[in-house]
Amino acid sequence: MPSVDTLIVFGASSKYLSWLEEDKSRRLIQICEKKISHPRVKTYILETPIEIPLFAREIAWRTVFQKIEIVSLEKSPFFESFEKELKRCRIGADLLLSEAADFGKTALRNAKKNQSGAFRDWRGLEGKFSKAPAFVIGAGPSLKKHVDLLAKFQDRGLILAGGTALSALKCPPHFAAAIDPKTTPKNPFSQVPLCTRARAHPETLSIEGEKILFPDPALPILNWLYGVEGEFEAGWTVGNFLTRLAIHLGCDPIVFIGMDSCYIDGQKYGHLEHTAQEELIEVVDAKGRKLNTQRDWLGAIQWTEETAREKEDLLFINTSEEGVCFQKPVQEASLLQVIEEHAKIDLQLKTRVEKVIQELPFTSSSKKSIADEDLEEKLLDPLWSVWRHIFEREAEIDSAPIPFDEKMKLHKSLFFSQIKSELADV
Repeated sequence: MPSVDTLIVFGASSKYLSWLEEDKSRRLIQICEKKISHPRVKTYILETPIEIPLFAREIAWRTVFQKIEIVSLEKSPFFESFEKELKRCRIGADLLLSEAADFGKTALRNAKKNQSGAFRDWRGLEGKFSKAPAFVIGAGPSLKKHVDLLAKFQDRGLILAGGTALSALKCPPHFAAAIDPKTTPKNPFSQVPLCTRARAHPETLSIEGEKILFPDPALPILNWLYGVEGEFEAGWTVGNFLTRLAIHLGCDPIVFIGMDSCYIDGQKYGHLEHTAQEELIEVVDAKGRKLNTQRDWLGAIQWTEETAREKEDLLFINTSEEGVCFQKPVQEASLLQVIEEHAKIDLQLKTRVEKVIQELPFTSSSKKSIADEDLEEKLLDPLWSVWRHIFEREAEIDSAPIPFDEKMKLHKSLFFSQIKSELADV
């Protein structure tokens, strides 16, 4: 019998009830038409493929941060699609909960420290580089093959680099990015415009160049503090952030360099020694090789593929030549081929970037005090929308003789009190 927290079974069978009773923390999810009356058994009746995304998302949140196994007891035309969609949804759920793990404390503390800075408004960049090629740079080991070539053609396409990739380049990018609240990337290009968020580590923002502030999709309270308007949903990594930036700028094609999304010969980066601290996941690449990757990289790949499908009028090309390949519509090509076909003209981009940046207005950031109603609407409620799934999972099997809704109200009240206590020193 499986050694997991939750077993997901396609088909009806009572043989797993003994497994369920061996450990009171175990749960069973059935996808069939025959229900079992048990507090730790949940049944879904899947009748059409339209229901697959809905059920997969709900089950992903029911099993967030849990070890699961999915088995099929019957031949179903839905099983393969459901299994694929569930894996996709679980990555998203795990990443969202990980991001909210400290209740936004680090992000909010950084944002308050960063309020003394001057930031340009991101919205004025929209469409300013229409049809210019964009090179989105990742720090994967394959980047070493391309940095010299990239430096020779740097004015034929916008170079967008962020995080660790900044220290690997031999030429300055046109736009840099740094959004991590906990780490500060080495940035040798302090004069390059930096695209960032209010949550970024304060040391990251101590540069001479212009800083352009983008919305934070996870914590609305940060946007409220800074007067940042608009939406900028940008996936899971700085590479996703730069991809969305390229789209916002109007670029086409969007070319990925050094986006290996895996460890190659044990190396995470092409220019730095790095010992893996993250939980690694084994995947198989297009050549049949086993590679190690991370959950956020898998989420970033999924986000990129979905974005490419949504933006079907744009061309997305991966030139990394190593690592975990993107699925279509992202194309594969060599960097030299891309340059010869799509980056033939000197676009005088450095001069154009400088002009565009100087025309951007500044944000209307002001020192705001956070009242209780602001805190609840802009921080506590968004955090609860993520964390409530954990409490629902426990409330369902709680034997206390009170209605489920009352249990959840109590959990929510205690959750809000805990966060307020955590944020008392911020």
